[in-house]
Amino acid sequence: MDLLEELKQQFGWEKAVAVNEQMIETDSGIKRLRRWEDQGLMDWHIRWRDHCSMAPLVLTDRMIRTKAGEASVPWKSTWVTIHDEIPDPFMQDENGQVWGTFIGLLIQFGVRTEQEMRTQEVEEPDLKQLEKKLWMFPKALQPTLRHVLYEAKARQAKATAIRTRHSSSRLPLVDSTGINQAKEIHGLMFWTGSNDYPHTGYYPICTLLREWMARHDTMSLTPVLDAIENIYSDFSKEQGGLLLAECLIPYEVNQLNALLLDKRTEAEIESTVNACNRDWALSKRMVDEIAEWLDGRHS
Repeated sequence: MDLLEELKQQFGWEKAVAVNEQMIETDSGIKRLRRWEDQGLMDWHIRWRDHCSMAPLVLTDRMIRTKAGEASVPWKSTWVTIHDEIPDPFMQDENGQVWGTFIGLLIQFGVRTEQEMRTQEVEEPDLKQLEKKLWMFPKALQPTLRHVLYEAKARQAKATAIRTRHSSSRLPLVDSTGINQAKEIHGLMFWTGSNDYPHTGYYPICTLLREWMARHDTMSLTPVLDAIENIYSDFSKEQGGLLLAECLIPYEVNQLNALLLDKRTEAEIESTVNACNRDWALSKRMVDEIAEWLDGRHS
């Protein structure tokens, strides 16, 4: 028996036709097929999707249950899960309450998770490398880059100090995120998760908040942060500082260091430096808003 026949039996479908390696056309619509070699990773993804689905605000691409109520189907030496596939982008993405609710659920689950597993590591910026190789950049850009380096050191020092103060707090396990993972069905946000190993800490959350702010540059983060606190009532006291520390890490420097790995034209280098400056300004605004919100909660 091939996989499609097995899935028809498990889910009670009359039709199951492969569209590609990830998609199946069934009599219940187009479904996404995910394959898992690590059962522990799959179980974690099942649990966070179940936890973070909260109608009527947000839904997730939860594993569709079989006729027997199972979230996965064993197949040879792997497991297969089936998910609804929603193509339409989320059209209400300025709604801070929805985003904050979803992020709050992610953090709440991630902090409570005690499962041991492999995690993704994000390389923090190498400020010493940039400092040693400033001379390799065009002379006209070097004053700007010296200022970036000065501020990057200050941001890194602040982040380290905050992390030290919160060293007893548990970092959440969080799936990879990107704003385009938000789809829409029946007016609700429908979040499409990944197959990835989780991150330990707030890097995915900072990435998502930065993307949201870049898309809505006149909107405040306050409604998002308020909604996070409504879901996870101890967020500002126990976790808010860790979010702030992660947002302070000057990841923008990584794109400058990457310039040194390849030969680039002066125009390409200038374009990247300008992009870095825009990202820097966005990060500053995000950090300022989070810090102000935390101060308001603690006063």
